[in-house]
Amino acid sequence: MLQTVKRRLQLLGPLSQTDYFLTAVLLAIFKTFTEALGFVIFTDRFPPVWQLWLPKYSTFETLFSGAPDWFPPAYFVWSIPFAFLALSLSVRRAIDAGLSPWWGLWAIVPYANVLMFAALAFWPREVSSIEGSSLNDENNPEQRLNAETERWEKAHGSTAGTDIIALLMGPAMALFSMAFYVYGLGEYGIALFFLAPIHAAAWTAFLVNCRVYRGFLPSLGWAMLSAALGAFCLLAFALEGAICIAMAAPIVAILTLLGALLGWTISLAERQAFRNDRFYSLAPIALVLPVGGMIDACMFSPPLRAVRTVTIVDAPPEIVWQNVVSFPDLPAEREWFFDLGISCPVGATIEGQGVGAVRHCRFTTGTFVEPITAWNAPHRLAFDVREQPDPMRELTPWGHVHTPHMTQGLVCERGEFRLEPLPDGRTQLSGTTWYRLGLAPHGYWTMWSDVIIHRIHHRVLNHVRTLSESSENKPRTK
Repeated sequence: MLQTVKRRLQLLGPLSQTDYFLTAVLLAIFKTFTEALGFVIFTDRFPPVWQLWLPKYSTFETLFSGAPDWFPPAYFVWSIPFAFLALSLSVRRAIDAGLSPWWGLWAIVPYANVLMFAALAFWPREVSSIEGSSLNDENNPEQRLNAETERWEKAHGSTAGTDIIALLMGPAMALFSMAFYVYGLGEYGIALFFLAPIHAAAWTAFLVNCRVYRGFLPSLGWAMLSAALGAFCLLAFALEGAICIAMAAPIVAILTLLGALLGWTISLAERQAFRNDRFYSLAPIALVLPVGGMIDACMFSPPLRAVRTVTIVDAPPEIVWQNVVSFPDLPAEREWFFDLGISCPVGATIEGQGVGAVRHCRFTTGTFVEPITAWNAPHRLAFDVREQPDPMRELTPWGHVHTPHMTQGLVCERGEFRLEPLPDGRTQLSGTTWYRLGLAPHGYWTMWSDVIIHRIHHRVLNHVRTLSESSENKPRTK
């Protein structure tokens, strides 16, 4: 049993139609069952299976409703190993079928991967690919692979050209992604933050092992360096700021690791078969990134998300209400990350009273214009967001840089304050912001956006609490 599992999940070696089909189905069932159980435990709802298999981001936001804040990021991290297994299994099945292993990269393109899975599950095996695989030499596969490697290196000479190309894969992919996905399709989605890093790392690792076999760790080092050069190009060409690059770094690093592992695996398979025609073929991957981006653009509808922050004020609601509607400027002292360029609240004023009044909430990057939609003094103040400033100032060597995600990345739609009297005379004050985030994977980027919005809420609520609890305003609580 263990040998069967090991054979099916290993990185190298042929994979028959039956093994591929059964392994993929069993992994899908296990993943779906575990996810459904998680949703039942943390949201008290059983999700429809088809929503987990063919997801749309707005559907996921509905599923995540009521779940703990850590659940969406945990779901994203949980999904990464399964994405890599889908890639690895598909690459092995493609090689076993006599196809280019790069066909396997379609395994992570939403919806298109279903067609690829069906094709690979029924594509007949190529006898020559099985017989030529060094992994079928059960007596001494390492010796066989070393012999093939030595023969390959003698045939291919200098490594300088491929090494340079390998390093340039990161910058090339970064610039292509910004041009096609961001400025072409107007999307910051799965294709940009998931497909592109894996592809760049896979090609880098593959190329550095083309002429001289270097092993996995050197391949990973080259892939990370190439990704770093890509980030540097985005900064140098004023396409992104340092803070945004830093926030994207964790996910890019993880996917670069997986991509490097995939590219290294393909390079080993190439040496085993000593057939470079199919491995260099661009046909399987020429459309992966464009098609992935277009599918992403069609399926991506940013869901409405709510972030609620609560504090307790040692003052009655009548006093707190006065400082919620408008308040003097906040103190100059602020948390360190606001100094990096994150938009920071400064003060608030209001024109008029009741529904129809207009509240102006000033931030370091501009002013929110907030028409009042609910005025239930001293319990609830609600408003729409008619205008909003940039969520941050990019940290770049070029001064002010206005990237597309400044206007379409984080869009606030409405907000409210609720004041609930407590039995001891104090007030539970809560602030809620409803917003849409035009970046994906949603589970990853909302981890950042929720934290930032909570920090903004805390700064405002703490200021309201300080004003309300001041000696000249606050009556003694019982």
